[in-house]
Amino acid sequence: MRVKSERKSVWLVALKFVLALALGWDAASAQTVAHGATPPKGGLGEAPRELKATETIRFPFPSPTVALLWMPCNAEGDIYAVYDTASVRGLTAPPNPTLLPIRELLPDSQTVKEFPVRPLDGYPSSYRVGFNLGPRGHVYGLFIAYRHPHALAQGGGVPVVVKYNDDGSVDSQIKLSGYPSGVLQATVFGVFGDGNFLVTGVLDASSPAQAAKRHYAPPPKGVVVHQPPPGLRPFTGIFDHSGNFLQEMRLPWDVGPGSQASATAARQTGSGHSAGARSNGHHRPEAPPNFASDWLTDLNQTLVVSGTEDNMYLLRPSSPVLLYEISSGGQVTRDVRVKLPARGVRPTEMSRAGNTSMLIAFSGTRVDRKGRVRTITVFAVVDPVTGRITAAYRLPPNANLMPTACAVGPGDFEFVGSTKSSKLKIVKYYPN
Repeated sequence: MRVKSERKSVWLVALKFVLALALGWDAASAQTVAHGATPPKGGLGEAPRELKATETIRFPFPSPTVALLWMPCNAEGDIYAVYDTASVRGLTAPPNPTLLPIRELLPDSQTVKEFPVRPLDGYPSSYRVGFNLGPRGHVYGLFIAYRHPHALAQGGGVPVVVKYNDDGSVDSQIKLSGYPSGVLQATVFGVFGDGNFLVTGVLDASSPAQAAKRHYAPPPKGVVVHQPPPGLRPFTGIFDHSGNFLQEMRLPWDVGPGSQASATAARQTGSGHSAGARSNGHHRPEAPPNFASDWLTDLNQTLVVSGTEDNMYLLRPSSPVLLYEISSGGQVTRDVRVKLPARGVRPTEMSRAGNTSMLIAFSGTRVDRKGRVRTITVFAVVDPVTGRITAAYRLPPNANLMPTACAVGPGDFEFVGSTKSSKLKIVKYYPN
């Protein structure tokens, strides 16, 4: 019954798998085409440079066929990912990411460690929304849990954070509580050095039954929901190490139900953020940015990465792309706009690239002159203080790698892919 309930309830999470497939990666035909990526006006001003492979590490394990667009790594270069090793099943039936283990890939020993999905104490039904790393390298999972096996149909799920031991067992589980009244569909989270949690998602203050239908039932096949139902709003909050709610945050220029109206106003006035413009201090723009994408999608695809012990970086893949620096106490210490490195792409991956830069992967598709759909993936090194792109890179053609990268340093990138014998490999790249 748990599996049946999860299949009804995780369409937002499975959407990331569908997006991974739609962006054109699979073990048989992986291809990154960024040769024709044209920098937008006001962008970096030059085409992305090709990366050069310096080392290939082969594992005696099956290679991934589909991966979530989220692949963090620690300072030692160990990669964490959720992926399927079975054959690609097509867009209509992607693998259920909530049932797949978190895998730690260790290049030094060519081994793979698993953090499996286990039943939560006191909750007969649950599913994992996502995972993240703390600033000290611990693995955490974010779950939506239910007190009764059939409670999913009635709503009322609660977010629970699970901390794992190094051997994959559960160290502790923390229920998040005390947040504003409503059903909180947490989608992304991060962990501060003091144990506090940053959580973002959707809050629905309607009845549990209505909330369950809204959050957990996918739209009919072929139906695209451009305007979410009323009553939903974005939520970003801080919880302490015990899961107690501390405060809700209002992110400057954040996405939400009113962002479409703001977008119309911005388009009419031609106003908005400029690259690197800050909305704190004396650099606040005079009008909201031009939000053009669906805000629920932007919330679901938000990226969160730990900075130092005391701060966190949250990226909204909206239009424009917004990068926030947030303190453990819940203050937005900086927010900047990140310029796109090429037309038709959006952020799909983010990791720290040393102490002063972020590596952000931008992916999209484009139809060439012969009518063929091509995947575009550009890896941009971004200054989080200004939001400016300091360098942009692309993989060589036919690299047979996932369109996601892990940055060990500003010029030290790792990619996961498949060998000719369908075994797992990690390839290290440096700027050419």
